Amino acid sequence: SAAGNRHESRGGHAREDYPNREDANWMKHTLTWLIDDTIKIDYRPVHLYTLTDDVDVIPPKERIY
Repeated sequence: SAAGNRHESRGGHAREDYPNREDANWMKHTLTWLIDDTIKIDYRPVHLYTLTDDVDVIPPKERIY
């Protein structure tokens, strides 16, 4: 449900109808839960920082297989 809702390919979720990754609209975490037999989908932003200065930020990049 969550992966099928994305109109892009990302990581292991490859779609023939949306073959490319699209960070402009889909750089976010997908949250899903079930309420009364209905799947609810929402999102939260991806934080591109670490919680300590001891760890470097690793920017996202497309996976090449």
